[in-house]
Amino acid sequence: MQRWWWSVGLAFLCSGCSVLAVADAAVTTGAVVVKTGVQATGALVSAVLPKK
Repeated sequence: MQRWWWSVGLAFLCSGCSVLAVADAAVTTGAVVVKTGVQATGALVSAVLPKK
């Protein structure tokens, strides 16, 4: 019975770690996409507006 509880506890710990890893990857990907979009928009604005 004790071995069963250890297995259940380990399964919960591992699933929590994987959820955290997936959430971290999603946030990192989102940040990179936003940063790239902002840089592209800045480059487009710089290209369109005349320099003084």
